[in-house]
Amino acid sequence: MLVLADAGEDNELSVGNVSKILNVEASFVTTQSKILEKQGLIQRRTSRRDGRIVNMSLTHRALAHLEGLAPRRDSLNEFIFAEFAPGELDELSGKLFSLKERLKKARLKVAGP
Repeated sequence: MLVLADAGEDNELSVGNVSKILNVEASFVTTQSKILEKQGLIQRRTSRRDGRIVNMSLTHRALAHLEGLAPRRDSLNEFIFAEFAPGELDELSGKLFSLKERLKKARLKVAGP
């Protein structure tokens, strides 16, 4: 839900885009989004341009719920990231991304041709 909340003005993203952002399989996003849809927290709509694409957006109920959680989330983020100086978190994220890419390459090397 937070990925959709951060999606911009229309808070709408495709299942494929959400799966890329979260680095999970699209089937996982589909399964979980159907659960959230049944709970009235997101809407799923087939794209008018391409029937294979399912777009998701938050409902008013979800937006209100997230708004109510914002102060707790901000407080938690302050606590978790208190030890990081400005820029250090971005540096750590960059290094973790680089490590992930190197691990991917190492797996390919070990697997061989």
